[in-house]
Amino acid sequence: MRWVKALPRRLACALLLAPALVLAGADRLAAWRADGWYTDAAAAWTEARASGRPVFLYFHAPWCTWCQRYERETLRRPQVMAALRRHTVPLVLDYDSHTHLFARYGGRGLPFSVLLAAPDRVLTAFTGILGPEDLVRLVAAPAPRPPPPAAALRPAAPDARGLAAFRAAFLAHLDGLYDPEAGTLAGRYETGAGLKRSQPLTWLWLMEQGLWRERARRAAREEAARLLDRLDGGLFYYVDPHRPDRHLETAKLLEHNAWMLAWLSRSGEPAARRAAWSAWIFLREVLWDRDRCGFGRALPADAAYYALPPAVRLARDGPAPDLTLRADLNAQAALALLRAAIPAPAERRRFAAAALDCVLARLLADGHLHHLARGSRLSETRDLPADLLWVLAAGAAVQAAAPDAARAAKLGQVRRRAAAWIRRRLAAGTLPPDPALAPLLAYACAADPALPRACLPFAVRRLALAPDTRPDWLVPGLWGWARWLQGRGEWRGVRGEG
Repeated sequence: MRWVKALPRRLACALLLAPALVLAGADRLAAWRADGWYTDAAAAWTEARASGRPVFLYFHAPWCTWCQRYERETLRRPQVMAALRRHTVPLVLDYDSHTHLFARYGGRGLPFSVLLAAPDRVLTAFTGILGPEDLVRLVAAPAPRPPPPAAALRPAAPDARGLAAFRAAFLAHLDGLYDPEAGTLAGRYETGAGLKRSQPLTWLWLMEQGLWRERARRAAREEAARLLDRLDGGLFYYVDPHRPDRHLETAKLLEHNAWMLAWLSRSGEPAARRAAWSAWIFLREVLWDRDRCGFGRALPADAAYYALPPAVRLARDGPAPDLTLRADLNAQAALALLRAAIPAPAERRRFAAAALDCVLARLLADGHLHHLARGSRLSETRDLPADLLWVLAAGAAVQAAAPDAARAAKLGQVRRRAAAWIRRRLAAGTLPPDPALAPLLAYACAADPALPRACLPFAVRRLALAPDTRPDWLVPGLWGWARWLQGRGEWRGVRGEG
């Protein structure tokens, strides 16, 4: 792959550009404000209450190709902006900085738009792109929000029999999503929406269960062939099999490359293993921030660049990496590395520990875990449950592989924040409306026994298998539930969970 030869130059550019990336983000916000958008939620709601107009909230990310297209073809059209200003208070938020709001409003993918009468009252919401005329009609006369999906299946009890039944239902769900033509999980949900993202955690779980052996081997070959960038290295986010043009999402995300590395490296398929090595070198040489530590967020989408002929691409530089540091994603990268079969164990342990230690050094301040850092700037958002739980789960795994007293003390600060949040949720008897949160809570509670003892059965009872459940959301819950029952001597005969 040619990018290996270009690494010194590319890495030097990345390090020189790191401060500029923060400035570029500021420039993007200024451009939105110049077009009449609010970029601060509090200011937008002040205007909305004063004017009586709803807030039109748009979530975007620089690594999202469809966001770029939506902005170019719809949101920046003069007639659209005129309608948005007349009927709404337009607010744009960065997805990576506001994942809690994205989950709160039911986000499933980007671009995601929400029309809000109040912060807790959604008028309508949609994922994807609307054309200019359709969006103008929508904000002028909002369509009612679609009815909620069919009731989700929940565990009968947090015991071994409950796990066996829930596991069987999950396997049936997977079977319905398996597409024999594509050779992977790429079917349609009962709602009609198509599953397009790879599900590496699910394939890891199936492999550990000894299930779907032939399907898993074929899926590893197919996903590697579809997603590997053979010229610049790394794995693209997805190819959408449900669109006639088989749209390629050209972003290369940290968490996706890390979990794909873990799965493909253990698949037993030579082509998949080669793709796993490409993902590993991409993580180490492109997303690892050698100046400040930790893995960066992504190599942003650039559909125009990746559509160029190889000879033209060879003469040009691709997109510069976004070295934003996110707590939850670096924790996931650490966990994925510890599950992978490559590189050598010592190197995997070293990078996993370094990624987690970077989070604890840079994002843990005054006892609070901040969500992300851009350059030297910490986010105001802190102590998000997903961040706390992923960091604790990774902390337990890293400490088991490479114990460190200083790290243990910092993890204790994170644990106190997580335990306080868990006790509040136990008292309330509910969790926020994020389908991935209960599984993650079960995973973290099983990994860290110092968390409140009641948290795992509480989390298990709130696992939900709905018609539109993305499989990778549930797998951490299955891992955690099985590990907890194994510790109690109640779950035997199924290997590899935990």
